[in-house]
Amino acid sequence: IIANDFGISIIKNGINGAEGLMITNSIIASCKAGIYSEGILSMQVSNCIIDLISEWALHLINSRGVLLTNNCIYTKGNQRIPKDEAIHLESCWDSHITNNNIKCMTGVRAISVIFYSNNNTITNNSIELGNLTGNHITLDPTTSYNLIKDNSIRWSSENNPHLVNQGANNITKDNLHVEN
Repeated sequence: IIANDFGISIIKNGINGAEGLMITNSIIASCKAGIYSEGILSMQVSNCIIDLISEWALHLINSRGVLLTNNCIYTKGNQRIPKDEAIHLESCWDSHITNNNIKCMTGVRAISVIFYSNNNTITNNSIELGNLTGNHITLDPTTSYNLIKDNSIRWSSENNPHLVNQGANNITKDNLHVEN
Protein backbone atom coordinates (compact mmCIF):
# COMPACT_ATOMS: atom_id res chain seq x y z
CA ILE A 1 0.00 0.00 0.00
CA ILE A 2 1.81 3.10 -1.23
CA ALA A 3 1.17 6.88 -1.38
CA ASN A 4 -2.25 7.26 0.28
CA ASP A 5 -3.49 9.48 3.09
CA PHE A 6 -4.11 6.34 5.17
CA GLY A 7 -2.43 3.03 4.47
CA ILE A 8 -5.11 1.11 6.37
CA SER A 9 -7.99 2.77 8.24
CA ILE A 10 -10.28 0.68 10.45
CA ILE A 11 -13.05 2.60 12.22
CA LYS A 12 -15.85 1.38 14.45
CA ASN A 13 -19.18 1.71 12.68
CA GLY A 14 -22.16 2.06 15.04
CA ILE A 15 -22.31 -0.30 18.02
CA ASN A 16 -20.06 -3.04 16.68
CA GLY A 17 -16.33 -2.66 16.31
CA ALA A 18 -14.01 -4.82 14.29
CA GLU A 19 -12.62 -7.89 16.08
CA GLY A 20 -9.87 -10.39 15.41
CA LEU A 21 -8.04 -8.57 12.62
CA MET A 22 -4.63 -9.68 11.32
CA ILE A 23 -2.31 -7.55 9.22
CA THR A 24 0.81 -9.54 8.36
CA ASN A 25 3.63 -9.50 5.82
CA SER A 26 2.56 -6.14 4.40
CA ILE A 27 4.36 -3.03 3.17
CA ILE A 28 2.76 0.33 3.85
CA ALA A 29 4.85 3.26 2.57
CA SER A 30 4.73 6.99 1.80
CA CYS A 31 1.40 7.60 3.52
CA LYS A 32 0.21 10.28 5.94
CA ALA A 33 -0.74 7.55 8.45
CA GLY A 34 0.27 3.89 8.16
CA ILE A 35 -2.45 2.18 10.20
CA TYR A 36 -5.28 4.14 11.83
CA SER A 37 -7.71 2.22 14.00
CA GLU A 38 -10.56 3.27 16.23
CA GLY A 39 -12.69 0.97 18.39
CA ILE A 40 -10.84 -2.27 17.60
CA LEU A 41 -10.93 -5.38 19.77
CA SER A 42 -8.06 -7.80 19.12
CA MET A 43 -5.81 -6.85 16.23
CA GLN A 44 -2.41 -8.32 15.32
CA VAL A 45 0.10 -6.42 13.18
CA SER A 46 3.18 -8.54 12.54
CA ASN A 47 6.09 -8.84 10.11
CA CYS A 48 5.16 -5.58 8.37
CA ILE A 49 7.23 -2.73 6.98
CA ILE A 50 5.60 0.62 7.70
CA ASP A 51 7.95 3.12 6.08
CA LEU A 52 8.27 6.80 5.12
CA ILE A 53 5.15 7.83 7.03
CA SER A 54 4.65 11.59 7.45
CA GLU A 55 2.51 11.70 10.63
CA TRP A 56 1.66 8.47 12.51
CA ALA A 57 2.86 5.02 11.57
CA LEU A 58 0.28 3.49 13.93
CA HIS A 59 -2.47 5.66 15.40
CA LEU A 60 -4.66 3.55 17.68
CA ILE A 61 -7.69 5.01 19.49
CA ASN A 62 -10.07 3.28 21.90
CA SER A 63 -8.70 -0.15 21.07
CA ARG A 64 -8.05 -3.23 23.18
CA GLY A 65 -5.83 -6.26 22.74
CA VAL A 66 -3.59 -4.98 19.97
CA LEU A 67 -0.41 -6.99 19.31
CA LEU A 68 2.37 -5.23 17.36
CA THR A 69 5.28 -7.58 16.87
CA ASN A 70 8.30 -7.99 14.57
CA ASN A 71 7.62 -4.85 12.50
CA CYS A 72 9.92 -2.22 10.98
CA ILE A 73 8.28 1.13 11.68
CA TYR A 74 9.83 4.33 10.25
CA THR A 75 8.40 7.83 10.15
CA LYS A 76 10.07 10.50 8.04
CA GLY A 77 7.85 13.30 9.26
CA ASN A 78 7.49 16.73 7.84
CA GLN A 79 10.51 18.98 8.31
CA ARG A 80 8.33 22.11 8.53
CA ILE A 81 5.80 20.66 11.00
CA PRO A 82 7.53 17.98 13.09
CA LYS A 83 4.54 16.26 14.67
CA ASP A 84 5.04 12.66 13.59
CA GLU A 85 4.93 9.80 16.06
CA ALA A 86 5.78 6.21 15.27
CA ILE A 87 3.14 4.80 17.62
CA HIS A 88 0.25 6.69 19.24
CA LEU A 89 -1.93 4.86 21.80
CA GLU A 90 -4.97 6.85 22.94
CA SER A 91 -7.49 5.16 25.27
CA CYS A 92 -5.97 1.75 24.51
CA TRP A 93 -5.86 -1.19 26.90
CA ASP A 94 -4.13 -4.54 27.13
CA SER A 95 -1.94 -4.00 24.06
CA HIS A 96 1.53 -5.46 23.50
CA ILE A 97 4.25 -3.75 21.47
CA THR A 98 7.21 -6.09 21.28
CA ASN A 99 10.26 -6.88 19.10
CA ASN A 100 9.80 -3.93 16.72
CA ASN A 101 12.41 -1.72 15.11
CA ILE A 102 11.04 1.82 15.56
CA LYS A 103 12.61 4.96 14.08
CA CYS A 104 10.97 8.40 14.27
CA MET A 105 13.00 11.03 12.42
CA THR A 106 11.45 14.45 13.14
CA GLY A 107 8.66 13.92 15.67
CA VAL A 108 8.44 15.01 19.26
CA ARG A 109 7.79 11.44 20.46
CA ALA A 110 8.51 7.98 19.08
CA ILE A 111 5.78 6.38 21.24
CA SER A 112 3.01 8.16 23.11
CA VAL A 113 0.66 6.47 25.55
CA ILE A 114 -2.09 8.90 26.51
CA PHE A 115 -5.65 9.48 27.70
CA TYR A 116 -6.38 6.58 30.05
CA SER A 117 -4.35 3.99 28.17
CA ASN A 118 -3.75 1.27 30.77
CA ASN A 119 -2.24 -2.21 31.10
CA ASN A 120 -0.15 -1.94 27.94
CA THR A 121 3.25 -3.60 27.54
CA ILE A 122 6.11 -2.10 25.50
CA THR A 123 9.10 -4.47 25.58
CA ASN A 124 12.16 -5.55 23.59
CA ASN A 125 11.92 -2.82 20.95
CA SER A 126 14.72 -0.87 19.32
CA ILE A 127 13.65 2.80 19.45
CA GLU A 128 15.41 5.71 17.76
CA LEU A 129 14.33 9.35 17.71
CA GLY A 130 15.89 11.89 15.34
CA ASN A 131 14.49 14.97 17.10
CA LEU A 132 17.18 16.11 19.53
CA THR A 133 14.67 17.64 21.95
CA GLY A 134 11.91 15.05 21.75
CA ASN A 135 10.87 12.18 24.03
CA HIS A 136 11.38 8.57 23.05
CA ILE A 137 8.42 7.34 25.10
CA THR A 138 5.78 9.46 26.84
CA LEU A 139 3.18 8.21 29.33
CA ASP A 140 0.78 11.03 30.28
CA PRO A 141 -0.70 11.60 33.80
CA THR A 142 -3.92 9.68 33.00
CA THR A 143 -2.12 6.37 32.33
CA SER A 144 -1.51 3.54 34.78
CA TYR A 145 -0.23 -0.03 35.00
CA ASN A 146 1.76 0.13 31.77
CA LEU A 147 5.04 -1.81 31.54
CA ILE A 148 7.96 -0.28 29.61
CA LYS A 149 10.83 -2.74 29.88
CA ASP A 150 13.94 -4.07 28.10
CA ASN A 151 13.83 -1.61 25.19
CA SER A 152 16.98 -0.46 23.41
CA ILE A 153 16.66 3.33 23.21
CA ARG A 154 19.09 4.92 20.75
CA TRP A 155 20.09 8.55 20.57
CA SER A 156 22.78 10.66 18.99
CA SER A 157 25.51 12.14 21.16
CA GLU A 158 23.85 15.58 21.03
CA ASN A 159 20.70 14.64 22.91
CA ASN A 160 19.65 12.73 25.98
CA PRO A 161 17.18 9.84 25.94
CA HIS A 162 13.82 10.76 27.35
CA LEU A 163 11.33 8.40 28.86
CA VAL A 164 8.62 10.57 30.41
CA ASN A 165 6.44 8.72 32.91
CA GLN A 166 3.80 11.01 34.40
CA GLY A 167 1.24 8.30 35.17
CA ALA A 168 0.50 6.30 38.30
CA ASN A 169 1.78 2.77 38.82
CA ASN A 170 3.52 2.56 35.44
CA ILE A 171 6.68 0.44 35.50
CA THR A 172 9.70 1.55 33.49
CA LYS A 173 12.79 -0.55 34.04
CA ASP A 174 15.78 -2.20 32.42
CA ASN A 175 15.65 -0.05 29.28
CA LEU A 176 19.08 0.05 27.64
CA HIS A 177 20.29 3.43 26.41
CA VAL A 178 22.68 3.09 23.49
CA GLU A 179 24.57 6.04 22.00
CA ASN A 180 24.83 6.10 18.18
